[in-house]
Amino acid sequence: GLCFLALAVLPPFVQNAARVLTENLAFCCLAFWLVCLVRWKRDRRWKWLTLASLLSGAAALTRPSLQLLGPVTACYVVLLLAAEIKGPGLRFARALAALLLPWALLVPGYGAYYYCRTGYFGLTFWGELALSAKTIRVLERIPSQHGLARDIFIRYRNEGFVSGESHTGYNYMFDGAFEELRRVTGRSVIGCARYVGDLNRALILANPLNYALEVGRALVGYWMPFDTRIVWFGVPALRIVWTFLHFLVVVAWWVLVATFLGAVVLFRWRVLASQAPILETFAVGACAIAIFYNMAISCALSLGDSRHRSPTDVLILAGVVIGVGVVRRWRSWVWSCAKDSRHAAGRGGG
Repeated sequence: GLCFLALAVLPPFVQNAARVLTENLAFCCLAFWLVCLVRWKRDRRWKWLTLASLLSGAAALTRPSLQLLGPVTACYVVLLLAAEIKGPGLRFARALAALLLPWALLVPGYGAYYYCRTGYFGLTFWGELALSAKTIRVLERIPSQHGLARDIFIRYRNEGFVSGESHTGYNYMFDGAFEELRRVTGRSVIGCARYVGDLNRALILANPLNYALEVGRALVGYWMPFDTRIVWFGVPALRIVWTFLHFLVVVAWWVLVATFLGAVVLFRWRVLASQAPILETFAVGACAIAIFYNMAISCALSLGDSRHRSPTDVLILAGVVIGVGVVRRWRSWVWSCAKDSRHAAGRGGG
């Protein structure tokens, strides 16, 4: 606990508080989401699942990439209950109701409200534009019947290579291409967003290998450090320290994941579960589903920038700290089994 607190208050993990970003609210929602799930696991009081569902919905309203976290959480909890009890029953129904109804009130409910106001069902239409990051290298393949849009996209993309903030061109759609396309075509905001989304999906379907390449690039960028001068105070040496700390935590997380998967392969899961602290193992699993869900959505449907990972940094850190204790418990059990086997072999040989 002290190790987690000491790391969690360091500048790389609190830098978002210095700026007005949606990641700040999502960060807090995910932290309390984990707390509520752990409290439910410990106390088995359904109000904690309801609060966790509301927090997953609130996180989705601030970061739309998290809008399916509620159903993902419900699947995780139902699988846990299925492993504990046999056959469907009231507990399954109560778990689903507690996890899905509050989430549905916030996420699909807001989507319906947004549809009534704009004609678009969803939390935001920006997802249609975010797909442009996956088609940036194949814009020349847009069919000639969409030549006007193609010329606008290519021009803004090329300008992004030269004068854009990142010099990658990935944000060309948000740097003026969308506004010019809407102005030239006379479409409404929603109509133009749908049109851009249709073009992006058509390009992805026609160039699946390019899409896979862009997803791979996004995965690499997703796990890079998200830092600014706020973090290193203009001191390059301090930036090196924070970068080292970031990769230390990331590598520790992936080693922990590999250890868990390897243990499941080598030993039966029920045997492992009986030798691990149940509450801590549940917490690590909850961290994992949120971390990998956010990674999959951010890298598959958007740019996959390290900023998109930052709301889950608290879960990565918590997963590492808690998971180390679980692995140490497993290690002690494995060594004890090995020692008993050697003693049994020695007695048999004698």
